[in-house]
Amino acid sequence: TGSPSRWTRNRVLLVSFISWSVIGAVVAAFGVLASRMHRLANRLQVPKTSMTAVFSTSSTKQWNDGAPVCEEMPISSYESCSSVATLNQPDEAGTAADPYLSLTTLNVLAPIYKRIDSDGTRESEFADRFMARNQRILDLLLSRGSSVICLQEFWHQNEQLHSLYQRIFEEEGYHLFVTPRTRNRGDGLLTAVRTADFEILDAQHIEFRDCGDRVAQMVHLRPKGSSAHPECLLVNTHLLFPHNANSTLIRLRECFKILEFLEAYIGRQRL
Repeated sequence: TGSPSRWTRNRVLLVSFISWSVIGAVVAAFGVLASRMHRLANRLQVPKTSMTAVFSTSSTKQWNDGAPVCEEMPISSYESCSSVATLNQPDEAGTAADPYLSLTTLNVLAPIYKRIDSDGTRESEFADRFMARNQRILDLLLSRGSSVICLQEFWHQNEQLHSLYQRIFEEEGYHLFVTPRTRNRGDGLLTAVRTADFEILDAQHIEFRDCGDRVAQMVHLRPKGSSAHPECLLVNTHLLFPHNANSTLIRLRECFKILEFLEAYIGRQRL
């Protein structure tokens, strides 16, 4: 059995060996997955000019003081300002034309997750509070005038809040798609498409079925008004929060699942 000191040394060596083995396995898995994603992404670079892929994802960082960030409006305790992207189709001379797709994406911070005091009280307990904040969010989103709006952490299970978004967006000429997170998490994704700008050919849910119950949604769009503009596959998602190295690996796998889904969809539709 050996002396206590030898046993202690052997135990330390064993733990160190196991730890480095786990780290090595994670690094190896990360490398393999990254390589597969690279090959898959290359295959998705369709040479046709009739298809474009656009991705929208949530990227958030919580501030300790809960300071409002977006447009100086107290709508969230997350650093998740809406970002706007535009898509241009060059003309025959190679000059970029006016954008035919504009995209705004925002993590709206579901009231079931938003803490309003040090005791952990959630905003979801105060309807007047979360309704007022979400009205300001809608005002901000609509002020951007984007043809597509992608939201994350949308509290779809609350009928009052869901109805507010449904009514306002429809009044402004948008069609809504909502994808709930799995296992009844309460929140999910919302994509709003302005129907004056796009014909909506298809909409699909993508369920990752992982420990974070994360999902994605894809919409297949055809621009109205010009045959020169390509169709568009747009994906909205909220990846798992990167709590640790393992979470980062899960996030990478979520991206891979999206790419796999797109590859299969493009193949089925012969795009």
